[in-house]
Amino acid sequence: MKLDDVYQIVKLDSQESVNKLLEHGWKLLKIDTYSSTDDRYLERGVFQNSHPYFILGATKEIYYSYPPTMISEHHYF
Repeated sequence: MKLDDVYQIVKLDSQESVNKLLEHGWKLLKIDTYSSTDDRYLERGVFQNSHPYFILGATKEIYYSYPPTMISEHHYF
């Protein structure tokens, strides 16, 4: 998918939700990790909590055929 063709982007935390969208033509654009820490551990670079999140994109046609509202979790960009 070309960047010009991307109509909608969503950020998801759930692998189940990601798989549902991928099955309906959405494209995985990025996988990253969200990390949070307590200030007490910041100097040591120790993260207390981290989890992956997924950025998916869809063309206009795919978005209207299977919008992210079909799943319970979604964050629009």
